[in-house]
Amino acid sequence: AKGLNADGIRPPQGRSWCASTLYGGPKRGGGLLRNEVYAGRLVWNRVPELRDPETNKRTTRPSRPEERITAEVPHLAIIEKDLWDAVCARFDAMARPDFVHPGHKRYLLSGLLRCPACGAGMRAKGKCPLGRVRICCSRQAESGDCPEPQTMYLDVIESAVLSGLKRELANPTAFETFLNTYQEERHRLTANAGDRHRKIERRLEEIARELDKITDYLVRGIGSESRLDARAKALAAEEERLSLEASALPKLPERIELNDALLHRYRGEIERLEVGLSQRLAEGDSPASLAIRDMIDSVTPYRDVRSGEITVEIEGSLPVPVAEQTGKGLGGRVVGPEGLEPPTRRL
Repeated sequence: AKGLNADGIRPPQGRSWCASTLYGGPKRGGGLLRNEVYAGRLVWNRVPELRDPETNKRTTRPSRPEERITAEVPHLAIIEKDLWDAVCARFDAMARPDFVHPGHKRYLLSGLLRCPACGAGMRAKGKCPLGRVRICCSRQAESGDCPEPQTMYLDVIESAVLSGLKRELANPTAFETFLNTYQEERHRLTANAGDRHRKIERRLEEIARELDKITDYLVRGIGSESRLDARAKALAAEEERLSLEASALPKLPERIELNDALLHRYRGEIERLEVGLSQRLAEGDSPASLAIRDMIDSVTPYRDVRSGEITVEIEGSLPVPVAEQTGKGLGGRVVGPEGLEPPTRRL
């Protein structure tokens, strides 16, 4: 792919060749080097298109081998069978048994890192002699087309992100914003239940007054005793039903007040979270890591040419003070030297 780009050969679509355009995927059978028609074999129903009946959106999925229809079309072949077999053998030899499933996140920031030069994703690029993971631009690795490729250490970026999130989470204003939002949402969700509570209470008061009147009529001998008794039984049954319904309805939440003890405990939990994540950064699928990933949309690392200082720009959905809001909510920069010292945060 890099050779094709260097020679100025245009791809079928897009601006540059990528390695995945050539080798495709074994399940879908895509990619130029896996196209069986070049060897004189035509395959139908390889990747059927389905329509979701609920969303009406079209989706594709690779079919099972027994669902596919294959026909020999030697007149369409453009390469010899021996060459095709040699390519297939090379693919088999290159297959990695320890391949990580795409759904598994090997690192805390897997799939979130963005190249500062071209905006493409970033991927692992082996380890240094000390065992530290390096990362590089995916576009550069696949096509050599990044205008300013850089290689950085993953642990520095992870440490910077954790430090920045810790500072954001420990910010009293952000915590108070979270509490207010949480309480507003709780009240919104229980608004209907509150209305029903009030209606039931009013009806129970009406029933109580009517029962008192019936009792008074019976004592004074006014009206038909059988009719009053039947009415009293009906009201008593309704009263019991409404009382059961009221007890089953969710109660309105009490308002949580912000105080020093709550803030102290919250900061302690943030400290524990950072320590736990720092000790298990490789476990990208751990519950704590997944919680952190839910806050982040993208992370873009920058390196200062003169000082070598790493600056990490984080975008996500974590609430911050109004004066500091940019973009989607969490807009800030976390700065630290490329070493073992924990970085500091700079907005």
